[in-house]
Amino acid sequence: MCQVTTSGRPMVNAFSVTALVMGLIFMSHASAGDLRLSVGTEYEYISSDFYLLSEDTLAIDPDSLDALKRSIDAANEISLFGKIRYGHEFSDAAKMEIYNRTSASTESFKSNLDIRFYLGAFKIINYLNLRNLDRKGEESLNHDYITNTTYAIARPHLGKGYYVQLKNSFEFTRYDDPTGYFYDYNYNKLNFMIEKDFGFDGRIAAGYRNDIKRVADSTRLEYDRHLFILEGDYSPSWRLRAYLYNEFSIKDAQKEYNIEDGSINNLELTVNYSPSFDFSLRFFSQFEYTTYEAEDFVYFDQYYIKSKLDFRYSVGEKLTFSLGPHYRRLTAQNSEFDSQDFYEYSIEPRIEYILGTRLWLDVSFEIGRHIYSGVNSVLFSNHNLYQFNLLFDALLTDHIAFNVLASIDWERHQLEVDNTNLYLITSSLEYRF
Repeated sequence: MCQVTTSGRPMVNAFSVTALVMGLIFMSHASAGDLRLSVGTEYEYISSDFYLLSEDTLAIDPDSLDALKRSIDAANEISLFGKIRYGHEFSDAAKMEIYNRTSASTESFKSNLDIRFYLGAFKIINYLNLRNLDRKGEESLNHDYITNTTYAIARPHLGKGYYVQLKNSFEFTRYDDPTGYFYDYNYNKLNFMIEKDFGFDGRIAAGYRNDIKRVADSTRLEYDRHLFILEGDYSPSWRLRAYLYNEFSIKDAQKEYNIEDGSINNLELTVNYSPSFDFSLRFFSQFEYTTYEAEDFVYFDQYYIKSKLDFRYSVGEKLTFSLGPHYRRLTAQNSEFDSQDFYEYSIEPRIEYILGTRLWLDVSFEIGRHIYSGVNSVLFSNHNLYQFNLLFDALLTDHIAFNVLASIDWERHQLEVDNTNLYLITSSLEYRF
């Protein structure tokens, strides 16, 4: 059993000091040819405003719930950052990679450390994420925390195209002041897969995964999950490729009255067809069926369908236009829980421009309609939806790079009070040595 213990701020400081000391020791032995450094400045803006309807299923205390409602603006700050990349090949089969990104502003300190070791068919990855937030005069639930995830992966070749993959990941998160929705936990995922590789024609695979999540002082947030996975990838030529994925999961939430216990069967199909080098079609469809042992307003048996069809046309090797309809639908199996039944349709034009390694522009704008179709849908209103996405990455000189990433969502209802807005915007200016 995964047991969670908490030791507060001293633990976070110990980890940060250890990571810093190890980094300094290691970097003192790194040769200049293996090392890449960069520094820069970044602006981050994350904000949302919405009409909040809450259904409290975790018995959160009123003070924590009020604080959560007030913590809508997640970020609006300018920070300085530095990046370090180091790679070293010990032999043809053994290598190591290290990446660190650290940023600091008047409100926060963030550091990500990614260490990877490769030895033939074996791979070990460790990812450490540390954040310290200090917003004076604001009540916020965005506490200081540390998250560490370790992956161990083995994929030996058994011969004649057969492979076995064993993968285990262990993640733990610790907060300096865990309260309400923010809690310490351990999360372990054990995965076993066997696959047959047919080379250029595709592959098939089948496997099992076991998830275990343990939470300090709260068995209501713990669960076990069993997943059974089937995959198929078929490509008889460069013109056609089809990918099929099926996942069946069983969840034991370990709560009274079997709340949240249930199963999910998820089936996905992706087909890419290219009648010519300039024109291509991409079709994606998802069907998901969810059942619960005990149904209520939040957890109810349901069907979910999602489909996309994108038409892509390329002008040379640099410019690509795409346009396609999207459709989503959710339907409760029992009519008494149909208040959240909906169907949604939209269309999304998109432009992508790539100029070698010096410039990448990807911009799209989705326009659609979301309609609640249930007889009991009195708490929700139909609305128009709009989503704008922008990715711009440019190498201005051999050493200076500029990047913008933006995603903006709008919902427009008949009543203005029901409207929602979500803004996720980051931009950076970086100097690479």
